[in-house]
Amino acid sequence: MRDRLKKKRGAALIESCLVIIMLCLILFGLLQVSYLVGARDIIAYASVGVARSASVGSDDFMLLKTTRMLTIPTGGPMLAPSSVTRGADVYGDTEGRKWDMAVETSPENEQYWTERFLIPFFLGGESYAESRAVLNYANWEQGVTRVASPELHGTDTIEELILDTPVHQYVPLAMPFARVFYRENLYPLWREGTEHPSVPHAFIRESAAMENHAAYYMTNGVWTAL
Repeated sequence: MRDRLKKKRGAALIESCLVIIMLCLILFGLLQVSYLVGARDIIAYASVGVARSASVGSDDFMLLKTTRMLTIPTGGPMLAPSSVTRGADVYGDTEGRKWDMAVETSPENEQYWTERFLIPFFLGGESYAESRAVLNYANWEQGVTRVASPELHGTDTIEELILDTPVHQYVPLAMPFARVFYRENLYPLWREGTEHPSVPHAFIRESAAMENHAAYYMTNGVWTAL
């Protein structure tokens, strides 16, 4: 009788472990899919912003800076400036009050205000190294934002009057067990310290099309008044 009870307890323990593992897989999978959906929307929005920038005659370097600025939410950990405190400060006397403050208000975030202050300087950088020293993020270093380089000149053909500005990014799948389901595009993931584990990255590409208005604003590369 005792042997049977021990066997039943052992079987129940194994079954519980299997159920917990499956629940964890489902939970982390839902979190990862939610993040990818948000990343897709951000990259789609970036392609629209780049199209608007290209339509008024921005050069390739300005388009790259615009793309990176618009993909800050998917940029990952901030590398520059390195002195900024990450995360939000939520105040409250009790844990419940902290939760209420986080839900009802916008918690103070030093990184957010730093980004708002530095973005104009980032866009005004005259070289890649200068802009990179102002603002830089781990996922930018991985790669990975590409913009088409349309020839911005006036034409009478419909095909050349339309600008197509594709933007793509390799979005890291950093949730636990991600490699169980997806093992492609394995790149190092930036972490504090020296260890940089390789994780799969999902390739997301979005594009936007917009009329080329550069000819109305520029003549031989010089801005003209309307």
